[in-house]
Amino acid sequence: MRAIFSFLATVLMIVYFSSCQKEVDWQLPDELIGDSVFIKKILSIDTTKPVGQDTGFITVYDYDSQRRLIKLTETENDNNIQHIHTTKFSYSGNDTLPFKYTFTNNPFSDSSITFLFYNNGFVVKDSTLNFFSGSLDNVHTAFYTSLGGSKYLYRSYDSNPSFPGLPQIRDSIIYTRNANNGNVLSGVDSVWYSGAYQNKISFQSIYDNQKSPFAKQSLWYLGFYTSVLYDNYFIGQNNILSISSTYDPGGPQNIGQANYTFNSSGYPVIGRMKDIGDYNKLIFTYINL
Repeated sequence: MRAIFSFLATVLMIVYFSSCQKEVDWQLPDELIGDSVFIKKILSIDTTKPVGQDTGFITVYDYDSQRRLIKLTETENDNNIQHIHTTKFSYSGNDTLPFKYTFTNNPFSDSSITFLFYNNGFVVKDSTLNFFSGSLDNVHTAFYTSLGGSKYLYRSYDSNPSFPGLPQIRDSIIYTRNANNGNVLSGVDSVWYSGAYQNKISFQSIYDNQKSPFAKQSLWYLGFYTSVLYDNYFIGQNNILSISSTYDPGGPQNIGQANYTFNSSGYPVIGRMKDIGDYNKLIFTYINL
């Protein structure tokens, strides 16, 4: 037990001193800086199911007095059991990027605390302490580094307090991203798991020129690898219209499409999806802050 407490104390000390060194330099487009419209709720629907059984996730967004996202609450009914996933974000002073977020998964007993480390507004490292039944289960750490040009490296490691020793590498991904105006247009991931090569994943995306509900929620890993926030909704400055992906080896090309109905502020209120995500209809609700 003493070894576990020593392990946790060491991890927390490293996280505390590292988190004080982050740099914040993320800028929104001019048209969004003064925009008071923020996403409040998303209702995910599967229209192939009967009414009453068609609701998937309900995601609610909460903000503080500085209009920073402080909580995401995602509710799902699965086999008559209500699952509530809650993510809370913490900020240092007036920083616009969070240094930490916590996740709870009711009615289950697992939870986590993730610390974020930045360079020029991009996350270059995260450290997650995973808990089960209130006890530390393992620590997951990921690094994002530049390989030069448009290539980047993602590496993740797991540490277990019950088995002292060096962290064990879990995943490695060499990735490229082509991003323009906050939208990720294409990318290639070469994936290794536990040192063994798995496959190569490539994708291409097309966006519209309308404002995305998630434009103010962008929180990117280095090189636009993905978003810290939920990326099932394809976070970007504009709205996804289509995405095609290919696995080599692994199967044929998959193509997903979307179209939207917009409100008078230029934000989508309904999204209709085909082969994108688990649901084929999204309903968006907004709040003025």
